Amino acid sequence: QHTTMEKKLDDLIKLLKDKSAEHITLFDVSEITTVTKYIFIMTANSTVHAESLCKYIIDYLIANDLGSYLMNKNYTASNPWILLDASELIFHIFNGEAREYYNLEKLYFRGKVLFNE
Repeated sequence: QHTTMEKKLDDLIKLLKDKSAEHITLFDVSEITTVTKYIFIMTANSTVHAESLCKYIIDYLIANDLGSYLMNKNYTASNPWILLDASELIFHIFNGEAREYYNLEKLYFRGKVLFNE
């Protein structure tokens, strides 16, 4: 039996895969921080791709009643790291170099990996 949030996480993973996000990792960090519950990290293959992923995620969040918590709706177009903060869900969209450089996986390693592909 899927909870509503589990269903939304599955939907988001499917959406990200459909939209060609690479190396998607999803962490459940609810037991290691009070700031958020789930963290997505993914790699985009270009700036335009990163912007598109960002837009698809925002559209999904708004359509599924998670958009009211979107704190960070502005992002710079040529940014190698886009951060989308929707309270319980945080999304990090990186270009390949930036992802390696910041290595957020190291930061969240105590969280539970729910998806990694």
